[in-house]
Parts: sequence; structure tokens; C-alpha cells
Amino acid sequence: MKVPLAGMAGLLFAAVFSPAQAGVVSDVNIGYAVTLPPNWVQLKTKPIQHYFRDSTKQYRSQISILQYSLDKVTYPTPDTWTQAQFIGYMLSVETSAYPFGAVTYFDSTSAAKLGTHWAPEAFSVLYPADGNPTYCEYLRYCANGDFGYEIYAIGDSTDMANNVDFYAGIIATMQLSTPTAGLPPTLKIGTAAASEPKGKFFDLNGRSREILYRTSGPASAETRRAYRVQRDNTLIYPAPR
Repeated sequence: MKVPLAGMAGLLFAAVFSPAQAGVVSDVNIGYAVTLPPNWVQLKTKPIQHYFRDSTKQYRSQISILQYSLDKVTYPTPDTWTQAQFIGYMLSVETSAYPFGAVTYFDSTSAAKLGTHWAPEAFSVLYPADGNPTYCEYLRYCANGDFGYEIYAIGDSTDMANNVDFYAGIIATMQLSTPTAGLPPTLKIGTAAASEPKGKFFDLNGRSREILYRTSGPASAETRRAYRVQRDNTLIYPAPR
């Protein structure tokens, strides 16, 4: 289904940069290549998550790509992983109480692609309740072979609202390839009782997460930071940042 928003049509356009000015950066471990505009830099701060920023700070938001290893039992095809993550994201934004959020645009049609891979997109506005500024996020999920990707731009609401087409255009140049290394395999660590309380926490993007497994004691803060917890009681490393 596609829901248009005035002023935001054309998020799925291919960014046009002059070859003399554009720069293609890549990484064989995560498995991607992306075309960055002038003054933008690639930051390899984590083994399976990279950031892209404007060194001049004219554009204040940042772009990131985060890699996951697919559990082929739960997600037999790449598109089933993409679909599950995208639906989960939409529900998380729309139902979270802190921060309160709203999805203002999304496209999950078959035309939403990065290269040949299905990559639904969404633009969300998030309203923290602690006095922090309102911020926005443009996000796409995509999978290739045994790996899934969360690709997003995030920043303050003014910058994102004014420049979302620009950030979306950079992300639209993303090309995925088979990585040479990936995340550790999915880890299962026990089961959850239906009546057992579920601990909730929020990642740094403001998304609600739940602890759905039983351990010998309360889940530590370190465990909650390190793993993404799925509804099938599996832990996916790492938690989204």
C-alpha cells in the first residue's frame, strides 16, 4: 500500500550527482556501496554499522546502515525478513507512548526497491516527552541473501523536513552485495511464559523494544543493549542503535 504526503512525493528518486563531484564509498564486510555528495564522509565506527555525515554540517542529520544476520527458519526468504521488520517498525512508531510518534509517509509497494531488492520506506515524526527536541526519521529495510539491512536518516525535525528528499536520494544510491563477514548467528536462550511480564526499553532512535525471554535472573542492561529481541523469543545481535 502507498500513502502519499503532500510535498514528499518522489522519495524513491535516484539521486543525481556529477561524476566529478560524487564519491562512491563501499565496504565488503557489510556488503554495500553508496554514492555520497561532496563534503560527505563515511564513518566506520562499528563493525556492522556505518554512518555517513556532512563534514560541513550544512546538512545536520546523519545516515546509517546497520546489518543483521537472517534466521532462515523464522525468515525463509529475504523479503519475509524485510516485511516483518517494516511492519514491526510501523507498529512501534504508532503505538509507542515515549516518544509519541506518527508515520507521515510510507511506501511498501513492489516499486519500492534498492537496486533489485524490495526496500519499503517510511518517514516518521517522533515527539519525546522529556523536553528534548522533536526529531524525524526516514527509514528503509532491505535484505540480500543471508543478511538484512536497516538504512535510515535521522535528525532534528526542521532539518529532516526540509531535506528529506536529499537524504532519501543518497540512500537510493545504496547497492548491496554479498558481504565477506556478518553478524554472529541468531541465538536462542530459553522460553517465555505467556503471563510473564515483559520488560520494555527504548533504543537510541526512540523505538520501543521488549524483553521476551526468561533468564535465570533479570535481564541486564548490557544484554538489552547488545541484542534485538524478536517475538519468537530469539535474540538478534545487535540491538538497533
